[in-house]
Amino acid sequence: MKYHLGFWHHLEKDQPVWMMSEVDELQNVLRQIDRFGDGTSLIRSAQAQGMPSLLEVPFEEEMLSGEDGEFSHFYLTKEEFERIWVNTAASTE
Repeated sequence: MKYHLGFWHHLEKDQPVWMMSEVDELQNVLRQIDRFGDGTSLIRSAQAQGMPSLLEVPFEEEMLSGEDGEFSHFYLTKEEFERIWVNTAASTE
């Protein structure tokens, strides 16, 4: 498993400003949190939606590392991801 945090540098109010994803060895996105500029979050799980992945195409790290500076990409540990996932899930209930 890999855990990614991507910051998206833009001014679009209907798009997330950061995304945190859990990605398996087949490049399926299993869980993801999208955080918007107004502080709201969207939390999604492929399993809860009955899908193998939240994306229709395999995840590629290049999706979060645009050469034009549009994205900033970081890795998280499993523990960091789980802590943020639990806290976000609790605050969106």
